[in-house]
Amino acid sequence: MQFTHEMTMTLDATPEAVYADWTDAGILPSRLTHVRAIARGDHEDLARLVIMIAGRHIEFPAQRTMCAANTICWQSLGEEFLYVLTVEVKREKKSGGSAVTVTVAYDPPGFLIDLIELGTQRIFKQQFEADIKHYASSVDTPDLLGALGMAG
Repeated sequence: MQFTHEMTMTLDATPEAVYADWTDAGILPSRLTHVRAIARGDHEDLARLVIMIAGRHIEFPAQRTMCAANTICWQSLGEEFLYVLTVEVKREKKSGGSAVTVTVAYDPPGFLIDLIELGTQRIFKQQFEADIKHYASSVDTPDLLGALGMAG
């Protein structure tokens, strides 16, 4: 059973800064609590991710794919587990900031029956929403702005 969670927010940061922030796999564990660890691959678009779903750690290779002018996608490789993290960034016309939509889709491996998956996906969704809200609030802090090269 596949689950998809999505949140959209408006940030004061430029689209270029937000885009650059999410292209680095190393930043994912600090943005999303379900991403527990990463190991960088031989190329900047490859990594091994360790995520937690329903109290179980799942490790898998992932690749940054479908990177367009405004979309970043981290996707699991192989057929044993589906995980897709997509971040779409657009310039807000009024403010010059960014409209950001973060989407996570996953299909847990066969270790859970569908009824249990329904319960665990609610918990996952709540944490995902909290993570994205925390990210949005942190964009206004000087530390993050400096890390993104945006501090004056």
